[in-house]
Amino acid sequence: DVLMTATRPELITGPDLKPIAEMERAVWQPEDVLQRMEPFVHAMHTKNGLLERVRKSDISLRTAEKDATQLVSQHVDFGEGILATDRTIDRRKLGPIVFADPAALKRLNSIVHPKMFTRMGEMVAAMRRGGERGPIVIEAAILIEANWQPLFDEIWLVTASRERVIERVERDRGLKPEQTEARIRAQLSDEERRKYATAVIRNDGTLDELRAAVTRLWQDALARAA
Repeated sequence: DVLMTATRPELITGPDLKPIAEMERAVWQPEDVLQRMEPFVHAMHTKNGLLERVRKSDISLRTAEKDATQLVSQHVDFGEGILATDRTIDRRKLGPIVFADPAALKRLNSIVHPKMFTRMGEMVAAMRRGGERGPIVIEAAILIEANWQPLFDEIWLVTASRERVIERVERDRGLKPEQTEARIRAQLSDEERRKYATAVIRNDGTLDELRAAVTRLWQDALARAA
C-alpha cells in the first residue's frame, strides 16, 4: 500500500503495515506558482521549511513521477495497464479500476486512512510545539468517510450541484461524466456530510465568489483564535 503527501515521503507498507520502502522528493516549482498559494497554506509551508526545499530543488515533476513509479513497481504489482507511455502512472487509467471495485477500495482505505490520521496528528502537534497558535488547515476530500473528525475543531464543507461538479471535473480533469459519477457514488452524499459540518460553503458560482466566502470564514476563525 502506498501513502504520498506534500510533506511526507512516499511510503510503501506491507500487509502488517510496517514500512518496506520510502522515497522523499521535493519537486521544484516556479516562484509564481508558489505565490498563488492561499496565504495560510503559504505561511504554513514557509514555517515547516517545505517551500525553501522546493525552491532549492532541481527535481522536476516528471522526474519525481518516474522515480515514484519505479519504486512502486518494485513492491506492488498494479499491472501494465495503468502505465502511460513514459512508464509513469496514468491516473485516468487507474481511477476507473479503483472505483469499479468497492471491495478493493475499502481494503485499501482501511490500511491507508489510519496511517494518514496518525501522520496528520503528528504534523499538527509538531506545529503547535513550534509555536503556531493560529488555525491549522487540512484539506481532505474524504475527511468524514475516513473518520478523521476527532482531529478537527471545525469542519468546513464545500458543496456544489451534481451537474456543476460533473461539468467542472470534465473541464478541468478530462474525466467522462460516468467516471465522475463513480467517484461520487464512492463518497458520502452532501446531505450526510452536512451532519458533521461546522460551516457549509456553496460553490455553484465563480472562483471569486468562492474565495470571498472562504475569506469571510477565515477572518472569523482568526478572530476566534486571537
